[in-house]
Amino acid sequence: ICAAQEHFLTSIIRQKLFFAIENLPTPTIDRTWLLFLPQDEEHEIGLLYANYALRNSGQKVIYLGSRVPLESVDQVVGLNKVNNMLIFMVQNNFVDHAQNYIDHLSTTYPTILIYLAGNQKLIESLKLPVNVSSFSSIDEFETQIQPVNIC
Repeated sequence: ICAAQEHFLTSIIRQKLFFAIENLPTPTIDRTWLLFLPQDEEHEIGLLYANYALRNSGQKVIYLGSRVPLESVDQVVGLNKVNNMLIFMVQNNFVDHAQNYIDHLSTTYPTILIYLAGNQKLIESLKLPVNVSSFSSIDEFETQIQPVNIC
């Protein structure tokens, strides 16, 4: 499809996801996710779907969107109790650039579980630190985000 068609379809999907997210009940689980895209990323449909799925499972989400500078992430983490981060890496970045970015997040936020999704070829090329893991499919993501019931 041409770029105009892609933008048109993306716009419709974004509107429907925003509407669905807005109509979800207030989160009830004390587990907060920070969702954002790195500063060089703008493909946010996957991130919006993740926002919906997390909120639909009753979890709290702080959604920052696309092209987020690390300074903004620092401010949000400084003001909120964040348990998990989810970022999408879709662009064909250089492995060194992506590795440095992930290493920085991992060392800056050692107590936060950081999840990656997106460009599997790029993600598989990375050496993931201990507090970083990845989702390779929507099914895997949906299974992993389900809250654990402790009896």
